[in-house]
Amino acid sequence: MDVVVLWSACGTTAAARGATDLTVL
Repeated sequence: MDVVVLWSACGTTAAARGATDLTVL
């Protein structure tokens, strides 16, 4: 379960960063 949580957190962070980068560009 911990691994799944970490993966979810990483995925959410990556998605947020991606959205921010697209917004900035």
